[in-house]
Amino acid sequence: MSHHTTLFSQLLSLIPGHVFEKLERKHKTGRSSRQFGFKEQFTVMAFIQLAARRSLRDGLRALEAAKRRLY
Repeated sequence: MSHHTTLFSQLLSLIPGHVFEKLERKHKTGRSSRQFGFKEQFTVMAFIQLAARRSLRDGLRALEAAKRRLY
């Protein structure tokens, strides 16, 4: 079985994880205070923007429809 990295995954890999950790420390937030961290929120918002969804609700519906393929 071959493995292919999606373009979206390649774009996200350009942003090092420590950037989000630094933001969480700077703003004194983290997983204990929120359901999602900065990286997860950024990932969802980037997907919605790149998929040219009309609204946040429309983007969340698209994510819900693609739930099986999310990683």
